[in-house]
This record gives sequence, structure tokens and C-alpha cells, in this order.
Amino acid sequence: MAYTVLQSFRDIHTRVVHISGSEYPENSPAERVKKLTDLGYISTEVGEDEMPDETGKDNKTVAEIKEALAAKNIEYPAKATKTELLALLEA
Repeated sequence: MAYTVLQSFRDIHTRVVHISGSEYPENSPAERVKKLTDLGYISTEVGEDEMPDETGKDNKTVAEIKEALAAKNIEYPAKATKTELLALLEA
């Protein structure tokens, strides 16, 4: 089951930033998924009503962002996060 991030947040356990509109890892512990769902950060429902990210940009995958950066000859760190890659693309 896929989980959709409804509201951007930094996971207190992994320190990873999850962006609104992206997918939350499917292999996450059930109790963590329940807590995040109860708090309104993620949704366990699958549907067409995915919320756009808070910047209003299309929900692109990291691979798509990296392709766009490569097309513009913009270099990026190998371990850059999605947020960092988007910032480079918008700069």
C-alpha cells in the first residue's frame, strides 16, 4: 500500500524531510504509519485526490528532477534531497 504525504514534515526518527505530494515509504512500521496518519501528515488512501506540494509545482520524482537538472547542465550532490534538487532547478 502506498502512503501519500499530505503535509511536509521532517521525520523525527529518520531525520528525512518528506515533501507534500510525495510518497512515504511503504516498509515503515505500522505504528509509525498510524501515528503520522492520525496527525494528518500522511494518507493511507489511494486515489486521484493527491494534494499538490506546498510550492504549487507539479509532483515530480527525484529521477525527473535529476533529468531536468542534467538537461540544463546543472551539477548536484549525489546525496542531495528532493528539496535541495528542486531549489537547484528553480535557481
